[in-house]
Amino acid sequence: AVLAAKAVDYEVAGTIEFIADASEGLRADRIFFMEMNTRLQVEHPVTEEIPGVDLVEWQLRVASGEPIPLKQEELSIDGWAIEARLYAEDPAKGFLPSTGRLEHLWTPWVDEDERQRFDAGVEEGDAVTPFYDPMIAKVIMRGADRNEAIRGLCKIIDGIEVWPVRTNGSFIYECLDDPDFAAGKLTTSFIEERIETLVVDPVADAAIWETASDFALEYPEADETTPIGFRLNAEPKRTITLRHQGETKTISPSVGLGDATGYTDEEKVLVFLHGAA
Repeated sequence: AVLAAKAVDYEVAGTIEFIADASEGLRADRIFFMEMNTRLQVEHPVTEEIPGVDLVEWQLRVASGEPIPLKQEELSIDGWAIEARLYAEDPAKGFLPSTGRLEHLWTPWVDEDERQRFDAGVEEGDAVTPFYDPMIAKVIMRGADRNEAIRGLCKIIDGIEVWPVRTNGSFIYECLDDPDFAAGKLTTSFIEERIETLVVDPVADAAIWETASDFALEYPEADETTPIGFRLNAEPKRTITLRHQGETKTISPSVGLGDATGYTDEEKVLVFLHGAA
């Protein structure tokens, strides 16, 4: 890659891609040039996390005429990093974009050593429209090794909450949780061969409807009905009207969002990542 850049006198940030045939062991004569991108790739955070540098800053410095801050021999590799792209799309419908306002967007903090990144292009309250890329964020996790990085990313993806826009979060989680993925036994047909297990379109049972209504209670779309009982100072009982896959239900939530504790990870995944609400 360095020799290719020197051959064309290229001195700014860029990425050179190769494809390798390792069917008989990785050899120099089985590595083929594919293309060069004269920019940073969307996966550049993974590269940044390993040596601990800011490639965007470097790009701006070099473009301003400054030298590259560090030489190759001054860089060191520290651990592994993995990135997933959280998209507003529906895997159960052929990964078609899911548009709408992000009424709720929250990501957990799972690592005290700050080994995670959530590079978001939107924030809660923004809208996902059909006119722009539906990527919500890039989620990056660094670990001491590949397995630790994957486990950490699983925790982040499992805890992300997005409502009411659907996301590919559950699809990402199922990919990361696949034993062959963890072992690096991947081919270009990985998704095609496992599509039925990677893409789950759940049936929302009574418990899921109730959980979804509890989380939806915070939002102004909820309808207030008559007070409970006969006391004049009784608390108003609120109902939530939810729609899922053509089915509509009006439910009386049991708690508000601020008190919604004790829900299982499975319920959160169904409600937020699958968009069951």
